[in-house]
Amino acid sequence: MTRTKSTVKRFFEDGRAVGILGSLADAALECGAEDAVIIPASDVIIDPRVRFKCMIPKCYMSGNCAHCPPHGYSVQEVRDIVYSFEWGVFFRVQVKSSIIAAKELHKAVESGVADKSGNWLNLGAHYILTFTIAKVLEKRAGEAGHSTHGFAAGNCRDPFCLLQPVCQKLMTKKGCRNPDLSSYSMESCGMDVYTMAARVGWDHYPIWGLLRTGKCSAWQFNGVGTGKGEQTMTRNNSGFFRGYHDFKKNLLALKQSNITLGQTSNMLREFDVWWKISKNLKELEGSWGGVLKKYIRFFEGVPRKDHFLHDDPNK
Repeated sequence: MTRTKSTVKRFFEDGRAVGILGSLADAALECGAEDAVIIPASDVIIDPRVRFKCMIPKCYMSGNCAHCPPHGYSVQEVRDIVYSFEWGVFFRVQVKSSIIAAKELHKAVESGVADKSGNWLNLGAHYILTFTIAKVLEKRAGEAGHSTHGFAAGNCRDPFCLLQPVCQKLMTKKGCRNPDLSSYSMESCGMDVYTMAARVGWDHYPIWGLLRTGKCSAWQFNGVGTGKGEQTMTRNNSGFFRGYHDFKKNLLALKQSNITLGQTSNMLREFDVWWKISKNLKELEGSWGGVLKKYIRFFEGVPRKDHFLHDDPNK
């Protein structure tokens, strides 16, 4: 575990983390983070120019996700929230350069169609892992009686609602499809992750237009605080046919995005990441049945003709 600040030393004895913050830092590692450090709230750098970068030049998800700019917290609101806490756990998840810098990855991101090597899907797994780590830390801190607020990395729509035509929270009255997992990212809230990572001694490389990096960072912030016969038969029949129709549409959506059984071997290359996600979800959901339901929800969707995130809606 990296220890680069004098303020961190008080939380360690004989090389081991102690106390609730130490336990949360260790939990981040247990849940799949490569590294985790304890930082004071004053070390969180909040710069409006970071949030501005999401909108100009416009990220493809800007305005298309309820947790991405221009939606969400204002920079001042983020400052008020973050600086009301005392300490935080800042963690990073390592991504292999063969995934993040894959030659065809940008085409998969732009088109919404998985590459044959499965790098797009496995990159998504690392984002899901980041979100689940943050949520596990929130859960454990809450159980210990502490007030928490967590931030992840990237947008939450790609990893959790990949095959959905729109962000349900943003475009409908139904609300978020995964309210227990979705979250704002550090960058969408104006946090200067690059500088924060450099200050704790982590190597990092800006991506910009070309992918040349092997790592991405995320963090978690915690503070001390906290019917009858025939009618039933009719409904069941109707539900069966509707369910069958939805199932067919879902299969077509998966096929259009090249998410098929042929991707299984690609995903198994990152088995450790998917397994850590599953264990984190098990803790959050309370059962393996709940984990299965979450995975099904992640891959629910409709055929591409109904999408307008990457497609021209006028066609």
